Amino acid sequence: MILPFNTLMALIFGISSLITALAAIMVLDYLRKGGVDLKNIISYAAGVFIGLIFLDLMPELIEEGDPITPFYVMAGFLSFSVIELILGYHEHHHLQNISEIGYMDLISDLIHNFIDGFFLYAAFQVDFQLGVLAGVSVILHELPQEVSDYMILIYSGFKRNMAILFNVLVSSSTIAAILIASIINVEPLLLISFMMGNYLYLATVDLIPEVSKSVRGIRRIKSYIAFILGILTLYILEGIISF
Repeated sequence: MILPFNTLMALIFGISSLITALAAIMVLDYLRKGGVDLKNIISYAAGVFIGLIFLDLMPELIEEGDPITPFYVMAGFLSFSVIELILGYHEHHHLQNISEIGYMDLISDLIHNFIDGFFLYAAFQVDFQLGVLAGVSVILHELPQEVSDYMILIYSGFKRNMAILFNVLVSSSTIAAILIASIINVEPLLLISFMMGNYLYLATVDLIPEVSKSVRGIRRIKSYIAFILGILTLYILEGIISF
């Protein structure tokens, strides 16, 4: 069976996302040895999301002019807040058993990666350029996310090999979601709107506050520069792809 070109491209980026998860452990070791501030990477990822939302997703939705689109965006934003509320993502320190933290994080990551897969598929169905930019943003945010997940699993008592295995299995859900999305019939613009709300939540509620509450002084300035660089990355990529 020959897959359509757009589906194949979504799968390529999905597989690249999985490779990024595999590389996360090596990157973590490098960051520790090199003294690189992980908060700057998180800020950069947040900037990438903001750039994707306001430079690509929003113009795409405005161009379609569907009056119900804002409700899909709001639904995407609220759905992620509900998921995190149910999973207790922001309340890890209240859990009785520390191993539960790791399992909670795995479930949250599984849902997130699954949604990423649907988003990648939908983005390529709407426009090739949007698909590439969406793919790049997914890969870029996978690095700090998977490094963070690995650290949480180790902290929760997982052995190194098991932590790597679970990271890979959870990350592969992106590929599974792309294949499922290619089978079932879902309106791409609906998914784009929904994911815009999801990413808006991820950037403004999870990533940016995570940095803001823990860095001060010169580190905060560096973090903000990384955030702006994330936005500029999407802007430059858009120009390159359009050219």
